[in-house]
Amino acid sequence: MNLLIVGNDAALAECQARLGDAHQYTHAESFSKALAFDHVDVVFDFSEAHSLDAIHSYASQTKALVFVNTVFTTLSRVVDEQSTHSAIIGFCGLPTFFNREVLEVTVRDDSSRGKLTTVCQLLNLKYIVVKDQVGFVTPRVVSMIINEAFETLGDGVASRHDIDLSMKLGTSYPFGPFLWAERIGVDNVRKLLNAVYADTGENRYKPVI
Repeated sequence: MNLLIVGNDAALAECQARLGDAHQYTHAESFSKALAFDHVDVVFDFSEAHSLDAIHSYASQTKALVFVNTVFTTLSRVVDEQSTHSAIIGFCGLPTFFNREVLEVTVRDDSSRGKLTTVCQLLNLKYIVVKDQVGFVTPRVVSMIINEAFETLGDGVASRHDIDLSMKLGTSYPFGPFLWAERIGVDNVRKLLNAVYADTGENRYKPVI
């Protein structure tokens, strides 16, 4: 399949690691630098914010299935605010969350589910449709674990090394919370927690990082 990856080099590398080398990859750092994509079958746009031009362009084409990073917002806000009615899929574009066994996605309505299933089968990409909410499911949980680890460190309960080691061995997580924060990016974790807090108003999401 012909894939357009919009994002930095790390996003491209994560896509290639997850999807393999059986596909043709086109890479652009931003939508404004992307060439015409009438030949593209699938777009993965890792941008944190999506311009009006980008959403309108995605909505105007009928061939490609478009995945946009909606981890800091919701798919309904991105689509509705731009007055589009296209089969655009939401996903989490934060580092480490694409190259996983199952990709969490959100859909605006059921009209895109058939194409989503077909494309993901061709990509050998397992997915699960989750509620269209800020932070998805796994990113929200992981960010809260990281936040708690920073609070535990601040209270002097244990060192970074000990917290990472105990969480990795005790829970079989792929990384300890501090290493995970480095992989995701501490700024990204903080931004996600702030976005969820703003969306829910729940104090438990206030970042201490």
